[in-house]
Amino acid sequence: MKRYIRLNENDLLNVIRRVISEQSYVDYITYNSVVDVPGKDKQEIYDKIKLYLVERYNNFREVVQLDDKTNGIIVLKAAMRFVEGGAYYQGWIDYTVKIQVKDEKFKIEMKDLDHNVTPGSRNSFGLGLLNRNPKFTEKGWFKNQHNNAWKIAKDFSANYFKGLTLSITDFLNKGLQDDFQP
Repeated sequence: MKRYIRLNENDLLNVIRRVISEQSYVDYITYNSVVDVPGKDKQEIYDKIKLYLVERYNNFREVVQLDDKTNGIIVLKAAMRFVEGGAYYQGWIDYTVKIQVKDEKFKIEMKDLDHNVTPGSRNSFGLGLLNRNPKFTEKGWFKNQHNNAWKIAKDFSANYFKGLTLSITDFLNKGLQDDFQP
């Protein structure tokens, strides 16, 4: 037999307020950086970044969400392979990248970092949206493993962002290696 808890209107409102207040204080991880590109105009930076992204992502058309050359904005939804933190945590970290371009600089932002385990694994090992909490959990049988994987996933995504930013910057400075020139 199922039992139901009856709440009066005030109790229900208090429960709703508590849930909303707990959710509103979650500080989800967002990385961003502004990079100076002296001597290059908005159009040149945009074109080179787009060329870089087309080369980096196997199917650029699948991951691009917005490609606005006029306003200098590119938004991608992609995923990075995550094989750290033990076998149970292997999978993907989905993310969104937004690049905004202006004369002599660009801003890159990575957010919506969402860890999912490989299909067929136990879903309970998926860490979900990464946030700035120092620990994933305070309780449970696997709390030490979860907390360790949590830290590794956050460090991994931070390093991935740094690498992406540096490789775009290098590409802007060096450009394509043109083998057709003498």
